[in-house]
Amino acid sequence: MVVYESDGWIRFPRVKFRDRSTVCIILRVFINNKLLKFYYAHSTLTGWIPELIFIADKSFNKNTVWRRLLMGHKKGQTLVTITTGNMTDNEADGVGLVPTHTYAVLDAREFNGLQLLQVKNPWNIKRWIGPYSHLDTINWTPELMSLLNYDRLQAVHNDDAPKDTLNLGYNPQFFLEIKNDTKKDSATYILLSKHITTTGKNRDFITLHLYNETEGKRIFYPSTPWKELRFNAPPGESRYTIVVDKRKEEVSETKSLEFTLKCYCMSQFELTEITEVQKQYPTEKQVVGKWTTETAGGNPNEITYLNNPQYRLSMDPQSCKSPEDKLRIQLMLEGPKKYAMHVKLVWGNGKRITSVLAKDILVQSTGYNYGFCYCEMEDIRPGDYTIVVSTLEPGLVGDYVLTVASNFEFKLTPIPLEGAGLYRRDIHGEWLGVNAMGCVDNTDYNKNPCYHIKVKEMTTIKIRLQVSDIKPSPMLGVNIYEKHPTKFLGNEIGNSGPYANFPQGVCTDDVTLPHNNEGYVVVFSTWSRDESGKFNAFVYSDRNITIEAI
Repeated sequence: MVVYESDGWIRFPRVKFRDRSTVCIILRVFINNKLLKFYYAHSTLTGWIPELIFIADKSFNKNTVWRRLLMGHKKGQTLVTITTGNMTDNEADGVGLVPTHTYAVLDAREFNGLQLLQVKNPWNIKRWIGPYSHLDTINWTPELMSLLNYDRLQAVHNDDAPKDTLNLGYNPQFFLEIKNDTKKDSATYILLSKHITTTGKNRDFITLHLYNETEGKRIFYPSTPWKELRFNAPPGESRYTIVVDKRKEEVSETKSLEFTLKCYCMSQFELTEITEVQKQYPTEKQVVGKWTTETAGGNPNEITYLNNPQYRLSMDPQSCKSPEDKLRIQLMLEGPKKYAMHVKLVWGNGKRITSVLAKDILVQSTGYNYGFCYCEMEDIRPGDYTIVVSTLEPGLVGDYVLTVASNFEFKLTPIPLEGAGLYRRDIHGEWLGVNAMGCVDNTDYNKNPCYHIKVKEMTTIKIRLQVSDIKPSPMLGVNIYEKHPTKFLGNEIGNSGPYANFPQGVCTDDVTLPHNNEGYVVVFSTWSRDESGKFNAFVYSDRNITIEAI
């Protein structure tokens, strides 16, 4: 079997066929043990509902099918598509097919007993890589290529970049509820027809996605649909989401297309449009941002995660019309399709998040998704929150669009990077055997790496401590003391809290240092003794200060 782009060909499979005088026929076949189906469609012109004919039917006959297909194509009496069945990602990649996806048959030819179909993937994603594909150097003879007007070498250089959208949220979506009051399954057909209102070449491709177990809710991720568009509804009530999708030549394309959606079922059903996103969340704000070399921090396991773009989300309690109103929020992040990305909403009083604990996360997108991710939460309390947008890997530079929507008014403002607008001093130190003395409870604690800080006037400082080369990462601590004239360490005036081993390190709160003659001492330590390795510290201050190793 062979499948293809408009520049590739497929060999007609060995199948049997139920001989019926119908204009519209669906023929299911197995290719390499994978289910496909041929779909002869002319329902728009004939009003005929396509019929499923299974390969297990004893009356299947390959030659009969091929003759009808070839003759119908030559006379222009038939439209043919081919549909793949369920496959794993590895299986699909191995043959260059998209699972549960429909391909258009552009041509049918026979040459020296070889039966070929020219097939096009409307979405231009993936290419057939089997026999008679652009990679096949054995079966393509000069005679065959000349007959079919096919240039294999030129086809190798064709671009197969994905052009379909990764966000289905704004697509037209419909809720299908079937009430089957019998004890048998009810046959159900769903048909989509595009309205052609202009002359010229038709380059606008549309399709349907059918999802079950959604309770009729809106779909955002273009995951594998549940079924083809002919299925059997089980006894009782069943609910589905239907998504109408189109290929987009460019991201900015806003061209409108009109269509008709029809459903045929042996049981009573209701087909209604799902409320548009804009109606669910009438207040919407968009931020066009960019991951730069400074802000592309990667996932929470990276030491640079704290540098990711972050935003303060402020919801005024006064915006709630009544105590009974439930405040809802939705976050959507779109960016380069080759980047796996993530968005989360965190308790943070609108301040920059440096390390994330599970208990602090209100809602987040499911894992890291390529090109698009979203999350939504219902019944959120008014207040200030922090939004973090990140990529799976650090250092991925690129643009993104963050969309925040709610049923109440809110404010959205960017949060500056840690230390923005402040003086910064970098310290590069090392714990060795003689100065790796552990926490403050250990003997000789003051032999840990210590630095003398001098200020000329009242100064506010913040200090972050990080390690990158010590594995596993030790529990870290930063303590700031007044420098005592005789005892060396005087009163403690600031610290980084309990010892912790966050990948991003630990950091003190803002600590105010009044001017004094002795100055101050900062101690960098690990919880356990003898934790040897290098460390980095970053000291931020609103005044210029002097720092010296002791």
